[in-house]
Amino acid sequence: MKALIYGNLTVDHNFHQNMFYMLPGGASYYIARSLGNLGVKTLVISPYGEDFPKIYLPHTRFLPEKPASKQTLIFKNIYLPDGTRKQSVENLKDSILPPVDNLPPDIFPTQDLLFVAPILNNIATSDLDKLLKFTSFGLKILLPQGFFRKNLKKEIASVKCNFSNNLFRSFDIIVVSEKDCSEADNLAKYWGQGQTIVIVTRAEKNATVYHLGTKKNYSSFKVKSIFDETGAGDIFAAAFAFAFYKTGKINPAVFFAHAASALSLPLLPKELKYGLQEILYFARHQGIKINL
Repeated sequence: MKALIYGNLTVDHNFHQNMFYMLPGGASYYIARSLGNLGVKTLVISPYGEDFPKIYLPHTRFLPEKPASKQTLIFKNIYLPDGTRKQSVENLKDSILPPVDNLPPDIFPTQDLLFVAPILNNIATSDLDKLLKFTSFGLKILLPQGFFRKNLKKEIASVKCNFSNNLFRSFDIIVVSEKDCSEADNLAKYWGQGQTIVIVTRAEKNATVYHLGTKKNYSSFKVKSIFDETGAGDIFAAAFAFAFYKTGKINPAVFFAHAASALSLPLLPKELKYGLQEILYFARHQGIKINL
């Protein structure tokens, strides 16, 4: 299986529980890391700097192949006592994604999975449309979190997404977190009226699937501890797409995604080493047998 991931890599500066830690991040990182652990060959299209630790993505090919700057886009995540998160960004000047027209055309037809995963509102409608057209055979997955963000100087604020709903409904799968969009369920209900599978995630809580005009809630798995929920929704999306590609069925794909996401919650981003068997075992231990 092969996957192309279009969206920014970051270096995250996290302030959490009186701790500071600096680690690789961005939706593209979490998707590539999770899929790599499942044996998927991944191609990440993102600018990055000399400071980005590529060692944590050993199964990933990068475009561009070499860093184009000293520093990667920096995300600062400050976790407050009430569970909310404040975000700010630095080094925006080196965060411009390569235009789709400048990418090698031969990379698209060979992909089984296409992930469009903006963490900033920096993908033009024309590029989104071209990505959909160029990747005509594989599953197309959208994580639209960046389209709900606006940079106010360095601070990140939530805004309404102004993209065409019809363009979003051209994707096979959309995964959106309620933390990124207060209207997530209303949008998901609309996007999920047709063939598009739309999933609203809620960190360690239940997820809701909208598809063919129906709605179904899926309870999450229990975890003993939660250290850092950053990236949990991205891991969910990667695992769901992997399992759905394998089975063509929503139920086992959601259970598999829930298990993969739950396993990440006690871990740091660099500690995400579990693969297929560990995910299946974890689900089975909680009473869910998944056949992939």
